[in-house]
Amino acid sequence: MKVVRLILPGEKGIRPVRQHDPVLSSDNKCIGWVLSAAKAGENQIALAYVTKENTENNTLGVYYLARNKTQIEKGRLTCLDKNGSAEPDINADVISRFEKF
Repeated sequence: MKVVRLILPGEKGIRPVRQHDPVLSSDNKCIGWVLSAAKAGENQIALAYVTKENTENNTLGVYYLARNKTQIEKGRLTCLDKNGSAEPDINADVISRFEKF
């Protein structure tokens, strides 16, 4: 496993990613989890813990876990184990370093 930096869209109306949200490979398999995230301008930046062999991918997906009872009732998952499968809600680009602010 390895920590990678992600940049995601963060415009108004886009739900923020949160700690423990699963990170998905291009074949929609869980390869890791978000460690932390923050809004930076019109983007979100995040640190994620993912399998080493998937750190070379330029684009990964993120699945939003259920955050309340209503979302659970609508079928949203409350957790996703490694190699579990889900459809990504948002795409993230792997970056080598964060921008300086």
